[in-house]
Amino acid sequence: MVRPDVAGRLSRFVPPTSLPAAFFRCSALQDSVRIMAKDLVRTRKQKQKMMMMHTQIQAVSLKIQSLKSVDTMANAMKGVTKVRLRSDLDVMARSKLPIS
Repeated sequence: MVRPDVAGRLSRFVPPTSLPAAFFRCSALQDSVRIMAKDLVRTRKQKQKMMMMHTQIQAVSLKIQSLKSVDTMANAMKGVTKVRLRSDLDVMARSKLPIS
């Protein structure tokens, strides 16, 4: 006999009026329905797991992109610092020259 919770899920796919009650009484058919129900549950769990992994991969990708942009900004600021340092040294060197 098919459990009520499995039969309820199967009724979404097969209208109950299209199959006679004797269809579910046969043990071979019960076994195949049970196997199909287990396969359906397994497939749904795998689908949910794949969706979670996809979400986690997207999160890691976003984090990597964020770190790359921070690194790029740090390198740009380092370059600006070097240029300003050279400019300041040039100004200080010119100011120490004797005025003639």
